[in-house]
Amino acid sequence: MKSRSKMLRERAVAAMVAAIDVYNKADFRYRAESFAILALNAWERLLKAKWLCLHNSRLSSLYIRERGGGKGTRYKRRRSGNPLTHSLNYIAKKLVEEKELHEACQKNLEVLAELRDTAVHFYHRTPQLVELIQEVGTATVKNFISAVQDWFGEDLSRFNLYLMPLSFVGLPHTLEGVALNKYEKRWRNTFSRGTKAMTTLPDGTPLR
Repeated sequence: MKSRSKMLRERAVAAMVAAIDVYNKADFRYRAESFAILALNAWERLLKAKWLCLHNSRLSSLYIRERGGGKGTRYKRRRSGNPLTHSLNYIAKKLVEEKELHEACQKNLEVLAELRDTAVHFYHRTPQLVELIQEVGTATVKNFISAVQDWFGEDLSRFNLYLMPLSFVGLPHTLEGVALNKYEKRWRNTFSRGTKAMTTLPDGTPLR
């Protein structure tokens, strides 16, 4: 019988393969948003798989406790009745604190989460979305492959885990001197910080 951690890891890999497969479909209009959603789902499953390994496969270690619940341990629950689990951001921060995850990788996930949240709850108004996803996504995939290898000793070279270069999908060139609106300036600043975090650690050490 597979361990809970292994089942989560396998689903994480499947989600990342799906994310890349969708992204590399050049004529798929929702490809960038779909990649962000699936890639972040893959990372959340992978982080939770690692978390379970560090906590003796106790599912309760993933659950969010109720405050002031009286006697016994009570957990917050969804509308379905299932226990709420800690967010990707919470677990990523904890793993950084425990020196299991690079801070640069965590920052990369924060940027990807911002993209995902906007895609899920509203929509992106900036035409540079595909270009931004390419920058963030490349680091996201590389970090994922490294984490699977480092944490679980699994080699993912059997999969074609790469993002198709922008030049292959017919992305029009961005013209210099075009004025950015407030929304686009916000994304430019966000990704400027995110890209810097993706390439090096605070002490200057290259990312993975």
